[in-house]
Amino acid sequence: MRFAAVLLGVMLAGCLGSPAERTCADYPRDTPACADYWGALDGGGADGAVDEPDAAADAAVDAAPDVAVDGAADGGDEPDMAAPCEPGAVEACGADGFCGGRRVCRDDRTWSACVPDEPVDETCNGLDDDCDGEVDELTARSCGLDVGACVEGEEVCVEGAWICEGAVEPGEEACDGAVDEDCDGSVDEGCPCQAGTVEPCGASDVGACAFGERACEGDAWG
Repeated sequence: MRFAAVLLGVMLAGCLGSPAERTCADYPRDTPACADYWGALDGGGADGAVDEPDAAADAAVDAAPDVAVDGAADGGDEPDMAAPCEPGAVEACGADGFCGGRRVCRDDRTWSACVPDEPVDETCNGLDDDCDGEVDELTARSCGLDVGACVEGEEVCVEGAWICEGAVEPGEEACDGAVDEDCDGSVDEGCPCQAGTVEPCGASDVGACAFGERACEGDAWG
């Protein structure tokens, strides 16, 4: 019997000497060669505290990544207040009310409370600047020109940008003698002539010569 126990101890010692092989954790607690191993786990020596990690600590470490992942998935916009940070760092955070806020990393590597942003005048930028729960609630304003052929429109804020709707924009002069198509206050400026216009022509009315007339047809003299 004693010989068998000794032989088993030798065999186990050989197996336990290789990291790739089985350890005492794989054998029954009453295995003689593993008495020191199980004794240390039961609080019987300093070796157990050094060699064997604390089970509760292991559980906490193993659970930490899962908690962080779950918090990121479920927590929405609010950052994790318990996560360590770099002292002096500043980042956006959620705050009570409609406006966002900022928080600062303190010297002890923990985040300060979230400080809400101060309300400001609303602008067309896709944000709730005045913290009233609405975005870009701005009054429409006139846009474009009301000169010549041009007609004013209405400018409204859409998705953070001003858009002019319903306006008639300037065009090119048609040389028609009637309409200011480019809306600069002058009619047919730059045209060779105005349609329907008649003017004298000829070099002289001396002797057999006499002046004549020419008319503007389209945008060219006839």
